[in-house]
Order: sequence, then structure tokens, then C-alpha cells
Amino acid sequence: SALEEALDRFAQFFISPLMSEGSTSKEVNNIDSEHSKNKKSDMWRYYDLLQTHTNPLSLYCHWGTGNLETLSYPDVRKDLLDYHSKYYSANLMSLAIYSEQSLEQLEKWVKGMFSEIPNKEVPEPDYTSPCPYEAPCIQRLFKVATIKDKRTLDMIWYFPDLFPLYESKPYEYFLEILGHEGPNSLFSYLKEEELAVEIMTEMEKLRKGFAYFQLEIELTKKGLENYERVVEIVYAYVKMLREKEVCKYVMEERMTMSKHKFEYKNKERYDDFVFKMVERLNNYPPHLVERAPHVIEKLDLEKTKELTQRLIPQNMDIVLRSRSMEEFADTTEKYYGTRFSVAPIQQALIEKMENPKVDSSKVDFPPVNEFIPKSISLLDQPKELKKNPTLIKTWKKGELWHKQDETFKTSKASIRAAFYCIDNNYGTTVNGAVFTELFIRVFEEYIAEYNYMADLANIELQFEESGKGYLQMKLNGFSESLHIFLASICKKIKECDFSKLKPIFERQKDDLDMTLGNDMLSEPYKQTSRIFKNLLYQNNPTNEEKLDFLEELTFEEFADLTKKWLRNYRVTWLVVGNLNEEQAINLCNEAMDNLKGEAISKSAIPQNRVIEIPDKTSIVYYTEAKEEDEENTLALSYFQYGAKTLETEAMIKFLCQVMDEATFNTLRTNDQLGYIVYFSDRKENDILGVSISVQSSVKSAEFIFGRIDAF
Repeated sequence: SALEEALDRFAQFFISPLMSEGSTSKEVNNIDSEHSKNKKSDMWRYYDLLQTHTNPLSLYCHWGTGNLETLSYPDVRKDLLDYHSKYYSANLMSLAIYSEQSLEQLEKWVKGMFSEIPNKEVPEPDYTSPCPYEAPCIQRLFKVATIKDKRTLDMIWYFPDLFPLYESKPYEYFLEILGHEGPNSLFSYLKEEELAVEIMTEMEKLRKGFAYFQLEIELTKKGLENYERVVEIVYAYVKMLREKEVCKYVMEERMTMSKHKFEYKNKERYDDFVFKMVERLNNYPPHLVERAPHVIEKLDLEKTKELTQRLIPQNMDIVLRSRSMEEFADTTEKYYGTRFSVAPIQQALIEKMENPKVDSSKVDFPPVNEFIPKSISLLDQPKELKKNPTLIKTWKKGELWHKQDETFKTSKASIRAAFYCIDNNYGTTVNGAVFTELFIRVFEEYIAEYNYMADLANIELQFEESGKGYLQMKLNGFSESLHIFLASICKKIKECDFSKLKPIFERQKDDLDMTLGNDMLSEPYKQTSRIFKNLLYQNNPTNEEKLDFLEELTFEEFADLTKKWLRNYRVTWLVVGNLNEEQAINLCNEAMDNLKGEAISKSAIPQNRVIEIPDKTSIVYYTEAKEEDEENTLALSYFQYGAKTLETEAMIKFLCQVMDEATFNTLRTNDQLGYIVYFSDRKENDILGVSISVQSSVKSAEFIFGRIDAF
């Protein structure tokens, strides 16, 4: 079998790797190219700063990657071989294989091929002696200048090893309450004072021995200017957690949904699945590697209460990230060039944290969640099962396609609705495009508390401007609650009085302005999709055009446009999953009744057509990076095939599978052009094509295009 041969080769990487001189030098260049790609990434800069400002005596306090400066020296191959000889020991390693072969066959292969890896009984690295986070490497305020236009406040608390608590996961209590976005929440309080636009919580279990809890808040301009007020309000909720008894129903709901989500979770890609399994083998009992990271098996209220006591000013760092922090920066980080300052948190701010002055009537636990499913059951299978979605209902306003699930047998459903609308010049002008993006943002914030409670019950709602002439609504979740939620959302769209939402409009207009501007400062390979669509589509406004219109758009104009929106539309519904035909028809009927509006014909729908590239024609488009010191160049070659047919699409998919490795091997491994190299298929409004993309920090666009043509 191919797998048997592949496993044999794979095992030799760990038993007797060649690490030839030529391969070593190429890999050093690849690492340097990857670092060059990351130098302008605010995320990489941020995490590097956190890691390198831990206790300098800790094993954790190291730069996590490398470059030519650190790796290009005469003895690097010898050091690699020494590292392999010292640390590649069976007791520190784990292996995961996903295959259609029997377990007996896989076990036989593994024992035969991997048993040569010696067990040198190398002790596991100890990241706690000394601890990475202890005085003076704690209770600090960082002010970090960013590349992109951001306004972020991070509050980070430090914890001991949390992996042993996998059964009860008591830390999820404060992840849930501090990250909550429903009624009574910290986020609602911050929005009411116009201080924040987004909130996120995360528990980072980076190494065995320690972890940290991060509360990340995207601030408004007012929030950045008054960040100490934000910290003070956060600590009002922290004080509630520390002083009040654990709110049991919060953890009970969390436990219930963890079991539902795991039992009915979607199947993963096999490569992602194997990657997760092999990593988890180091942290959980082998028989629990699938379940342990996801499911709360029992409640431990005592341990939950104990962990909340670590949420104190003496056990944390605060990080402010914004371009405006440049005025406070007095230090430049060595490898990324990040400008920042760091100082102890001032006593005046500590006093605000210990004695927060807030309206205590607003600080409370979240309400009981009515969306948590009370029962999860499967429908009876129909006598005649259909292989594909079929058209089961038409109206003047649209049509409904449906397929009841008989394959996955889960109590879930998925609903898609494509709204083709001609109101406000949607689909044909920059004005229509910007209005639609802003409408989605304002409406989503308007329903945020209601939607968040549904999201906790695994009901996922998403609106997006497709760029193809329609507004798309996606709704996924347990089928029991979807019809009620969908009807309610459609009713809220029609009944919402946007003239009363000026604070939301101002927040979202500001955030959209930042998003559009930041998109033009992304790494070159991340910008190509946007620029490519600007060139290829007939009606695809540029970010510059959108920003010009957005700057002039007033709240009064926006509110007036909302009154004309979705008055005339046509909708295509797709309902798939644990809903039968009658249920699908009823939920669509109720949704459209709540939306009201008039029908439009198919011929009235605007078409955003793709521009045809004439045969034997080569068009080259150059654009300069917005950042003057951008080191990377992205070259993309696109080949257009024409209108989609099933045969051509299948052939292009096959072509990509054949070409992907060859492209990578030639242009990246052998030619050493750069770290980002890929061959991909492209389907633009059913016009097929392929592209080759290369990002390089060492070669010009002309040179890269020459190598692509030669390849």
C-alpha cells in the first residue's frame, strides 16, 4: 500500500534524518522568508513581545522562530544533528495515524517501523522552574505601536497548569461571564458607555505547567482615551466573580451544550483531526483525546471559586495596542522592530481595580438561556429519499430547495437564503455596496444580545455581502429552535427603527473605516483576492472608492436608505438537514411574511459579470504597497478557462492536485523564491480558471513572473 511506504519514509525522519548541507541551507532560507512574511503582522509582533518579556531564566523566554541572522552560521547542521541526538526520544513523542486500514494492520506497521526510535528517557522540559510569570515580570502596562489602525486593550491573568482539570474545566466559568455579550454583560456595559466594539476571551494553555487567561477588548476612540475606565468596569465584574457564590446554572448550561456539541459535531478534515490528536496525546489520557478538550463531564464549584481568586491586579499584565502608542514608545524590539514601552501598573489604577466605581445594578450574571435545546431528536426518514436538494416550492418572491438528511443523522439543520435586491442601487454602485456592508454591521449589533444567547445554544447566524449581486443569510444549528429564531430575526429586520441607532451607526462606521483601511495594509498575499476581484468583476468597487463614500455618508442619509431597503427582492432558499418538507415550507413562509416587501422578476436582478480575457492576451497589473518599508512582493498569474462545465471543473480540480506539489517543489524548494507559494483553482461567478501565487522578499515581480512562465 502507498501508506505503508509513506510510513516507512516518515519513520526515518525521526530515526536517521539526512539533514544534508543543501537541505539545511534551503530550510534556513525558508525560515527567513517566513519571518519576513511575519514582520509586518501585528499578531506575530504581539505574541513575540509577550513571550520574550517573561522571566529571562525560564525556558519559555525565547524568540519562537528564526532568521538568517540567528541560523546562518557554519555549525548549524552540526547543532541540528546534536539536537536530534539529544531530544528525539520515544518517551517525548506521540504518533497519530488516520487510515481505512484495520487497527491490527496499523499496529503491525507502527511497531515494525517506529520501534527503532530509542527511548533515551529524556526528562520532559520544565517550564515552571523558574516560572515564566513572576515578579518583576508581571503587573506591567505595555503600550505597543501597531502597523494597522487598531485600538485594543488586553488584560492577561496567569494560572498554573490547567490540563489536569479537563473533566470539570472550571476556568470556563469566567471565560463565559467576562466574554458574555448578552443582557447584564460586561460588553453591554462597555457599549452603553461607548467604550468598546468587540470583546473576546481565551484561555491559552501554552505549555504544561502554566497558562494564561486573556480578555481582549476592541475599543472605540473614546475607549482608548479612557482605557482606565474600561479596566475599572472589567474589575467590577471580576469583583462579582470573586465575591459572589458561583452561578451554578451558567456552568450547567455550559456543560449541557458541551455534550450536545460534541455528540453532534461535524466530521473534521482528516489531516486537521490527526494533527489535533497527536498533540492531545501529550496532555490527555489516550482514550479521551477526542472528548476531553471539549466536554465538561462534571461540575467542581469549589475549584471554580478558587480559580476566580487569581483574577487580581497582582497577577496580571495590561497591554494597549494602537498606532497612537508610538508617542509613548521608548524601546524597539530586536527582530520585528516593534515599538513599545513597558512600566509597572500605577498605584492609582490598581486602586480603581480594587475599588471600582460603577452602577452595581447593571453588574449581574447572565439570564437563563431559553435557546438551550430541551430535547434533541431525529425525524423519521421519508419513504423516498432524495440524493440531491430538490425544488419543492415556488412563490412570486422566490423558491425553496430542500433535502432532508439521511447520511449524517444529526439533529441539525442548515438554512441559506440569497436575497436578490434592487433597492439603494445594490449590486451596481459603490454606494449600494457600502450601504449594505454598513446595514449588516448596524443590524448585527442591534440584535447582538439576542443573537449571542442563540449562539451559546449553537445557533449560528451570519449575514454577508456576497459580491455577486445578492445578500446572503446563513443559519445553522439544532433544528428544534431554528424556525423560531429565523422568524424572529426577519421580524426584527422589518421592525427595526434605524433612526434611533445613531451610536451604533457611529461605532460601526468608524470600525468599517478601520477595516477597509487595514485591509490595504495586510501582507501582500492577503490582499490579492480583493485586488484580483477589483480587476476581474464589472461592478466591484475598490477599498479607496468605498472609503471615499463612507467618509461623506451621514447618519441621516443612512437612516433614510434603510427605509427603502428590502422593499423589493427575490429570495432563493436552501434548507438541508433534520427538517422535513412541510417544516421547511412553513419556516420560509413565516420568514417572508415577517419581511413583507414586493417581488421582483429574475430579469430585474443586476448581474455582476466577470470580464473576459481575450485569447492569447497577456495583461499585467502593478500596484504599490501602502507601507513604504514593505519587503515582500506578491506575483499572481491567473489563467482564465471560460464558463463552467462539469467536465472542465473536474479536470481543473485534478490539474490542481497534480500541480500543487510540483509548483511548491520547483518555485519554493528549488528556486527559493519565497515562503508563500501555491497553485489553486478559481471559480468567479461560474467562470473557471487557475492561478499561481508567489510571495517573495528576495526577488522582483518581473523575475518571479519569469520563473512562473518557465515553470
